[in-house]
Amino acid sequence: MKEIKLTQGYVALVDDEDFARVSQYRWHARIEQRKDGSIRTVYAGRNIRKEDGTRGAQLLHNFILGVLNLDHKDHDGLNNQRHNLRTSTISQNNQNTRKYANNTSGFKGVYYRERRRAWEVYIRINKKLKFVGYFTDLLEAARAYDVAAVKYFGEFAHCNFATPN
Repeated sequence: MKEIKLTQGYVALVDDEDFARVSQYRWHARIEQRKDGSIRTVYAGRNIRKEDGTRGAQLLHNFILGVLNLDHKDHDGLNNQRHNLRTSTISQNNQNTRKYANNTSGFKGVYYRERRRAWEVYIRINKKLKFVGYFTDLLEAARAYDVAAVKYFGEFAHCNFATPN
């Protein structure tokens, strides 16, 4: 594993066999922020000139594998080692997201429904919400989300716990 120095003090990780090809170019930190200004994720990118003469950007992970739709298994946009990258559809990439920053339950897919005085669990499949169930116990609700995520998303499931029960 080798490090690629980026702007703003960031460093991207690449495999030894990719280092020579990657280090020929200047890479910068590309910071994606949330609406509140906090950092959502950081990627390594570079500016390029497209075939039509216009300027564009290329992300390091796309450069390494040579495909557009990729997913970082560990959610670290600076970890561009091949074992951490996998081709994915946009839908699969969305399945591997973390819980939202404004989440109040502390668990992905779990919401408190005051009217029922219960934890409600939903999972999004093909842009549609699928109801999983109501639960009186928060941890039970979080585990139910994990079971549904593994069922519907397989290897792209991002669970609340390391392994669902």
